[in-house]
Amino acid sequence: MLIDSTTDVPTAQRFVNSIGDKHPLLGEVRMHVFRGYTLFVLRDRQNVYALNVSRFGKRKTGVHGPFLNLAVNYTTEQFRRNGHASMLLDKVIALGAEAGCTRLKSLASSPEEVALHAKRGDTMWGYTEKGEILVDSLLMVYPGSIAYAPEGFKRPMTDNQIQVIINKTRKK
Repeated sequence: MLIDSTTDVPTAQRFVNSIGDKHPLLGEVRMHVFRGYTLFVLRDRQNVYALNVSRFGKRKTGVHGPFLNLAVNYTTEQFRRNGHASMLLDKVIALGAEAGCTRLKSLASSPEEVALHAKRGDTMWGYTEKGEILVDSLLMVYPGSIAYAPEGFKRPMTDNQIQVIINKTRKK
């Protein structure tokens, strides 16, 4: 499998069109790439398996340091539950660490996204005003590393709270 990346909007749109899905997240890819994010694509010659749209933070934000902002993480429907999104996210996180990022930030809007972050052990802080789960976690955990609460949040979600969200997917 190959991992391609692009910051070119027409190229990003061609990758999205090649999938053929009509998922609402795919409509956000072009907008994020236009705003300076990078599209990462896990594919082979015939298929696109997963997409990731992220931006590596260039400035420090207080004591927390630069962060990797994950906007879209999507697996093509016929290839779900095979670890493709996790594989691509792991690669993007490694690239973010190489670029100096110390934190991962994301808004998880579906139980599947929450499950992906839970599998990685990311810190989730609760619901935003728009009903998304705020993920603000250390990019790489090392001895002595500390998780800081984002503004407006006091403590991370518990494992039980996270599991209730993930179970919503399994009941469908």
